[in-house]
Amino acid sequence: EQAALQTLAAEKLSAGQVVFHGMELNRDKVYGGFDVLVVCSEQEGLSLAIMEAMARRIPAIATNVGDSPKLVLNDATGYLYEYGDITTLVALIAKFCADAAESQSALRLQLGEHARTHMIENFSLEKANEKYQRCYKS
Repeated sequence: EQAALQTLAAEKLSAGQVVFHGMELNRDKVYGGFDVLVVCSEQEGLSLAIMEAMARRIPAIATNVGDSPKLVLNDATGYLYEYGDITTLVALIAKFCADAAESQSALRLQLGEHARTHMIENFSLEKANEKYQRCYKS
């Protein structure tokens, strides 16, 4: 679908709003260009993409499916919306766009800091090690 998406983006958006970068193994290069991560999955486990973004202080907008609510705490580390609710998704993206234009991304920065803290406190290697140690000791 890449060609169709590129055509659609060229028709509907101004240059630079969407980047089709292809395969990129350097995650810092990819995430370095994000203001917010949007995940539109119908089903989702514990999303590595969400975890990687949030660890880099990037808030997420994600569907309220699977384990996404364990990662994305609504109005704290990002926002959740119901799968298929395009109206809410558009409103949430617009909220970040307005924030970037009006307040120098205060919302994005605040949610991003909370996202990183949430990752460190709940999903870091240190926390995983603590949980394994407790499990093995019991």
